[in-house]
Formats: sequence, structure tokens, C-alpha cells
Amino acid sequence: MQLISDIMIETKFMKGIDLCQNKRTQSIRVFSSSDFKVSFNYGAPDEDGQLVIHSVAPVDENTNEYSLTLQVPAQVSHSFDASVILSHQFASKPRVFPLHFLAETDCGASTTLNNNVASSQVSYEGKEPAN
Repeated sequence: MQLISDIMIETKFMKGIDLCQNKRTQSIRVFSSSDFKVSFNYGAPDEDGQLVIHSVAPVDENTNEYSLTLQVPAQVSHSFDASVILSHQFASKPRVFPLHFLAETDCGASTTLNNNVASSQVSYEGKEPAN
């Protein structure tokens, strides 16, 4: 018998992540019963190189929560759209969400404050907030 387990991301990021010239990094919480793979599908077929770099770290050793950090390197000077794809062998389907980078735009202070993972209350789609 094979168990099926969905990958969940923070509810506030389900509609996507917006990055810009002065805010190139975003960390989000991911709930997954297994280690997962992160891949990217860029909106334009002629995109080459690595436009987004990422790192994954467990929140702590007693939970299935991970911190996924996405970063657009400083050398990337053009806007782009990408799909972030999270998958593992036990997931019924990959978790996909959009990432938008606007190279010519400065994010306002309110956007930065709203997107930070500052609260200890993290909610996932279909799951109670973590404590």
C-alpha cells in the first residue's frame, strides 16, 4: 500500500509570490510529509540560466514543516514569470504556484511587511494554523 500525501504551502502565497527590484527574496513555509523537489517552469521558452535560486530547510526536527527560500540573483535584470513546482514521490500531484519578478519596479514598504513570515501563526490550505 502506498500512502498519498499532498504538499501544502502557506495560504497567503497560494495566488503567487511577487518579487521586485528591491525585494528579491521571499521565504515561505511548506508542509510536506516527505522531502520534496523544487523546480521552475519559466514563462518564456527562450529563458536560459537560473533566474531563481532556492534553499530548503526544516523548520525543526519534530515537524513536517520546511522553510523554502526563493531568491532572484542581483545579476538578473529583466522581468519574468515562472511557475514554482514542488513535488515528491508520494504526492498525488505537484503543488504549483506562480512567481512574478518585476525588475523595473520597487516594492512598497506595505508589500514587504505583508509578505514577511513574521507571525508564528502559519496557515495552510485545508489545515489548522501551526503553533
